[in-house]
Amino acid sequence: MCIRDREIMAALSLCDLGNYIATFYSSINSKESPERLKDNYSPNSFTHKVYGLVKKIPKGKVMTYKQVAEALGNPEASRAVGNALNRNPNLREVPCHRVVKSDGTLAGYRYGIEVKKTILEAEGIKFHNGKVIFNHSCLLYTSD
Repeated sequence: MCIRDREIMAALSLCDLGNYIATFYSSINSKESPERLKDNYSPNSFTHKVYGLVKKIPKGKVMTYKQVAEALGNPEASRAVGNALNRNPNLREVPCHRVVKSDGTLAGYRYGIEVKKTILEAEGIKFHNGKVIFNHSCLLYTSD
């Protein structure tokens, strides 16, 4: 994140935050469509499965990379989940910002960790000392 982006983030009032988030979502990858996801990955590919699961994480909830891997039946694949999300071509359709590390810290994000944190906070996720406060209201547990 460049200095100007940090200045913009610091200058945002709570009132403006909602508008910033809406603008962010509408401006990123505006030429991309959900069909593009289907074109790039076969329905049976691990990446496609990761995107399909992450699409279902609602606002105000997070999953860890490990939880995503476990939910897909491959508990040792948390790094593969991260790699798949790193190549996410459509941030609006696949909200990869809702996947965090098991210790609550934030991993890489195309627009920077501060933007990821700002979006999560706007969606209701709480932080303490730079880590997500895990509790039953923010974690999305999967039973499948």
